[in-house]
Amino acid sequence: MQADLYPPINLLVFCADTFKVGGLPALIMGQTPEPRTEARTETTLVVEATVVAPVGKIVETHMKPDMAAVRANENSVNAYDFTLTDNISGHETPMKGVWTVGAASETVKPTLGLNLNAVLDAVCISGNPQMAALLRTVNEAQHLKQAGASKEDIAAFYADNGFNTTSKTAADLKAFRDSFKKDTVRPYAAVVKVKPE
Repeated sequence: MQADLYPPINLLVFCADTFKVGGLPALIMGQTPEPRTEARTETTLVVEATVVAPVGKIVETHMKPDMAAVRANENSVNAYDFTLTDNISGHETPMKGVWTVGAASETVKPTLGLNLNAVLDAVCISGNPQMAALLRTVNEAQHLKQAGASKEDIAAFYADNGFNTTSKTAADLKAFRDSFKKDTVRPYAAVVKVKPE
């Protein structure tokens, strides 16, 4: 039969032998391939075992101490004596000294108790468009200030938006701000210090 004269072609072998991969066929049967050079410089990743290591960061990453339990020993001085061994190089790092735990404390400060997000949330909840417009104007004035606007420019901006900036003195403004201040108790956890020998 006529079909027997032409044996079947294995397309995988045909493609591999006939064309180079990547874009249009680079090699047609019977042509000699052009030699190609690699554009990148070949590099070899070298893994070195070294005794110089960021021991502090390594220990801090792997060991997360329970600081509440550490601070339970208030007003104390405690000795420590560890040896950290690098299992790759066999290098040993001696760590010896004392660590102290202070006492928990608190301070009372008349901090401004208004949180900006709390104010914005309250204005949104109130549904009062005048309060929202007020805050938008103040926000825009702050952007002008950050952009380098002078006090006069900002006063003019406020005046254009219906604010009477000449009716209050600096003392009036301070008294108003102070009326929002509350004594806030701020607790401080016991301070832990490490002193190597």
